[in-house]
Amino acid sequence: MVAEPTKSLTLLRAPLAPAITFDEKQEEIIAHRGSPLIVLGGPGTGKSSTLIARAKSYISSGINPNKILIITFDRHRASELNDEIFAQSTGTTSGSLVKTFPALAFAILRLHRAGRGQKPPRLRSGPEQDYLIRELLSGSHERNTHLWPEQLREASQTRAFANQLRDLTSRTT
Repeated sequence: MVAEPTKSLTLLRAPLAPAITFDEKQEEIIAHRGSPLIVLGGPGTGKSSTLIARAKSYISSGINPNKILIITFDRHRASELNDEIFAQSTGTTSGSLVKTFPALAFAILRLHRAGRGQKPPRLRSGPEQDYLIRELLSGSHERNTHLWPEQLREASQTRAFANQLRDLTSRTT
């Protein structure tokens, strides 16, 4: 039996990100306390860095992260921002202080229903939505109370039609 040669790896220290220098307006945003604040700016103007620094300043001053809300349009960006805020944190990182508009709406709906003693709403997964739409389109579902026009009946049985219907309903509900 021949011994495998030992592999040697040298880990190089990743370069540290350069320290961010904030301008006067950004420093004002970071230091602002006492009321909600809307931060507007074009791409590359430092909105994200400023909001991250602002959230970190609140957390380092003892504010509970659950009392902070940052809204963005994209769920992937929300996740990235949340990770960046808590990247060097040794404290609690539960919950998400960065939300998308739909996630905020769902959280409000969940709180409203809980306040009324009702079960929380449940979001259906993509495959569940696809299954229900296909069932409704097939005409075999007991809740299907309408008939498709003759010229759409064949098309209504295709996957593409179901996908378009799902896209439409996700945009309108």
